[in-house]
Amino acid sequence: MTVAWATAVAWADYWSSLPWLRGVHGMLNDGITYWNAALNRRRPAFAHPNEIIAQWDQGQLRHFTPGSTGVPTLVVAPQSGLTGAALDTTMRTGLIATLLNNGHTNVYALEWVDPRGNARASGIDEHLAIIRESVDLAGGRANLIGYSQSGWAVTIIAALHPEKAVSLTLGAAPIDTHRSVDAPSVMGRVALSEFTEVADGVLPQVPWTWPGGFQVLGFNTTEMLSEYGHRARLWARINEPTTVAEERAILDWLATPQDLPGPFTQWTLEHMFANNELIRNVLEIGDEVVDLGRIDCPLFLLTGADDLLVPEDQLLALAPKVSTPSNEVHHVSVPASHLDLLVSSDALENYWAPMLRRSATLS
Repeated sequence: MTVAWATAVAWADYWSSLPWLRGVHGMLNDGITYWNAALNRRRPAFAHPNEIIAQWDQGQLRHFTPGSTGVPTLVVAPQSGLTGAALDTTMRTGLIATLLNNGHTNVYALEWVDPRGNARASGIDEHLAIIRESVDLAGGRANLIGYSQSGWAVTIIAALHPEKAVSLTLGAAPIDTHRSVDAPSVMGRVALSEFTEVADGVLPQVPWTWPGGFQVLGFNTTEMLSEYGHRARLWARINEPTTVAEERAILDWLATPQDLPGPFTQWTLEHMFANNELIRNVLEIGDEVVDLGRIDCPLFLLTGADDLLVPEDQLLALAPKVSTPSNEVHHVSVPASHLDLLVSSDALENYWAPMLRRSATLS
């Protein structure tokens, strides 16, 4: 029914543009433009001009507003098997554009890359160290923003180093990973965690990676209706170059896998998803327990009402655990799937933007 409705709306929107006025040749060109955008994939890239100010074997820090002052905003891309270019799809849309258009004047983005060399053997300690170093390079304290997998990572940073977090903005972050998840799914996570632990034990001296293609396959399967919606919108707006560019950038991103360090993936599966240690305040990083009660900065939480990957209450479970006053905890439920919460223009313009204007006042 969802596919049928999206198809009907797309064709209705297309016909409302009066394509017959352009003749048969014009309509054929529409079809060619559509299939070219829908099938020919390109390597996604950040749209806004930026300066890479630091590089590691598994990531790099981009600064979009060189010479700017004020409290910085650091967006951390999710380490989830896809590239970080989803943060900045086009000059008009994307999280970076939304930040720049809503009061954030000193914007940084940390993106992860295919791990090289020894980075393939890196784990959670190296991952968090790069985020900490990025905050320090940005000025020592920042408005921290994380989506999905990067959401729990910046939450850990805010708990271990509350002085570094001016605010914490989280979109669809799995904090209590066992909420709204049935028992067989939890058992599946435990089994997958044990499998990767065996792999990590068998190859202790050999750097290994978790193929991003596995993540992309699972992500695209779960989000197939959302992806189809973007293809339908592409056809409906095939005569609008800006919309075609937006939708093509999203499809490019969805088709570009990025590998993850094996030990980092194994740690995530075991501690975050199988054992659910973060929300229970038993997660240990180094010699320190991550105490969510140390977080006292303003919270801005965005959840997807149609999110099948991270149900809303997995993120909302964070609010009672922190020390942030209740009047500084802001939440909005977005009528969007996991994917669309980050990349749809409606979610960005109507839900992210008001939240980001609030956090900008803290800068």
